[in-house]
Order: sequence, then C-alpha cells, then structure tokens
Amino acid sequence: MSTQPDRPETLPRRNRPQPAPDEAVDPVVPTVRTSEGQPSQVQAPAGSARTTRRGQATVQLGVRVTEDIADLVAAEADRRGISQRAVVEEALRAHLSG
Repeated sequence: MSTQPDRPETLPRRNRPQPAPDEAVDPVVPTVRTSEGQPSQVQAPAGSARTTRRGQATVQLGVRVTEDIADLVAAEADRRGISQRAVVEEALRAHLSG
C-alpha cells in the first residue's frame, strides 16, 4: 500500500470549481452582441410572450387531463400525422368558435 494520501489537502487553482461566466445574467432577458462583440442586455417589452417559428405568440397553459383524453389526443395526432398541440388547438377552435 502507498503512504500517499488519496487526495491532496489543497487542489491546484485550475481544478477548483469556478463560477460560470454568465452567472449574473438573467436568462429571460435577451442579449444582443454589440459591434465590439460585447453582450448588451435588451429590455424585453412588458407582457411579451414567446413566439413560434411562424411568429405567433405562445403561452404555457399547464392543463392536466385524464388518461383517456390524453390517449384520445395521442391517437388522433398519430392518425393525422400532426402534433398533439395541433390536435388540441384545432379541437378548441372548432368547439369554441361557434
């Protein structure tokens, strides 16, 4: 057996944990690179929502449904080859728009 300890008492500086360079940056506030290459925070408009690739605003609903409804939505999405979100949106539009 070796008489050398398993781990040194002090670690070299390069092996110590370092905080992330963007530790103080809010991930919700978008940043834009300036012409000098430095990041600059941009104020997001109040009440802004995220947008999809098509530019439509999306909102997280956080709705829970029973297993039979989840199965029904999944089966319809598979049958039609569209996303479950699209199935739900189409069903709501058809039912609520009149």
